[in-house]
Parts: sequence; structure tokens; C-alpha cells
Amino acid sequence: MRKLNLFILLLFVPFSLICQNAELFSIDGTHSIVGVDNQGSSYFLNKNVLYKYNSKGEILNNFSDFKNGSISHVDVSNPLKIIVLWSELGVVEVLDNTLSVVGNPINLIQMGVDEPTLACASEGDGLWVYDASSGTLNLFNPGGSLLLQSLDLRKLNKGNFLPDGMCLWSNHILLYTDAGNVMLLDNAASVVTHSQLRGGVVAGGDNGFSILKTTGMQLYDLVNMRDVRVETPTTGIKKYYLNSPYFLAQFESKIILYLLSAQ
Repeated sequence: MRKLNLFILLLFVPFSLICQNAELFSIDGTHSIVGVDNQGSSYFLNKNVLYKYNSKGEILNNFSDFKNGSISHVDVSNPLKIIVLWSELGVVEVLDNTLSVVGNPINLIQMGVDEPTLACASEGDGLWVYDASSGTLNLFNPGGSLLLQSLDLRKLNKGNFLPDGMCLWSNHILLYTDAGNVMLLDNAASVVTHSQLRGGVVAGGDNGFSILKTTGMQLYDLVNMRDVRVETPTTGIKKYYLNSPYFLAQFESKIILYLLSAQ
């Protein structure tokens, strides 16, 4: 596997994308960023309320369900099918693009997932769920039946792989940790590659894996085998999300949405 990973990394073809940054809006840093979609709509959590803003910084919609407790994960990979997960209860709710609930809550515990920590929409109408108790990625159909299950992904990283983030990208599933352990699986729940990205803030999103360093952003497209260099703000960023040309960055006291325009 190490040789395969090295071979994949050697296949990357580097090229440059020089960008000019335009600040679209800024909000208070008490929010926590969730993501930004391809229309420039940004999503935030604040005191257990999910907010959707347009690219002008105007609130479009909000969602809350306080009876379920603290929201643990939100997936906006598909802005028409937003996934909200409450890990402690093992419950998922699906929202549309107005943050309105679609259908009934999904009880993952009843579906056999003992410790659901991450969830995202599949390419169809299904649901991908990471089960921390078994270390597996699971695909369920709309009826709640298990369609696919990966191997124990913890075994690929000396038993300690516990992803902090997960999203759908280019018919693949991205799993990553804040420490830079990244994993790419195909739509059959088979591992394509896994690597360690070091030296910056790591994120997965609609443009693949990326790592933000003081010298700029490195974007790793593991499907098309390329390494993109993107000029972005770098100083003081705690967390970010990239959906080109939109770059959502969380600083210590504020959040800024940038438009990256290629020159």
C-alpha cells in the first residue's frame, strides 16, 4: 500500500492557479463554519442553530431541532439534500435547500450503526455513515437497508484512524482528520488511497483534499492525479472550506467569504 500511495503521489502533475481575492462578506466569529456551496451560499452553526447565508452575507434560512440536543455534524456536499447528524442519539434529518425537513428522522442505531460520528448524502438517494465503533463506512438505501460496508479503516492507520470530517466528492467519499490523515474511498466503499498531509490546516470539500500552509494552499485532486496551488489568505485561519471559486475562512474573531478569481 505504501508503494501504491507513493506511485499515486508521483503521478501528480503540478500546475499553478494564480488568484486575486475579493472579500464578499464578514460575520462574527462566534459562528462555526460548516461549508459553502457552488452558488456561494455559506452554512454556519451557532448555538445549535444551522444558518444559511447568501454570498452577500444575508441570512436566507435557519434550522433548529433542540429536542435532539447538540448537532454534531452537517454535510452540505449536496445543497439540495443537506444531512444533519446528532451522534449521541444516532439520529439524522435531511433538509432541502431552504433548510426545511424532508421526510421523517432516520434512526441509525436501529439500522445497526452503534456509534455514528459522520454522515453524508450519496450520489443517489442513499446515505453514507461512518461508524466509529467498527471503523467502517456504510452505505444505506432510503429504506434503511445496508448496501455496502468498507473494511475496518482503522487498520490502515495503526488502529487510530478517527475521522473528523467527511464529504462526497466526484463520486468518491473523503474522510480526513484535523491532524492530516486523509482517505479516499470509491462508491463501492473500497479504499483508493490514504495519505498523511502535514504542515497546515487540512480540509476536504467539493474540490478534493487540501492543506493550507503559510505559503498558500495545496489542493490534492486524487481522481485526476493533480496538485493545484491556489493563492489564498493564510495567516490566522483556524478552519476553512473551499468550493472554487468560493473560499470560506474562519479566523479567531471573524469569518470571511472570499471570491477567488483566476487572473
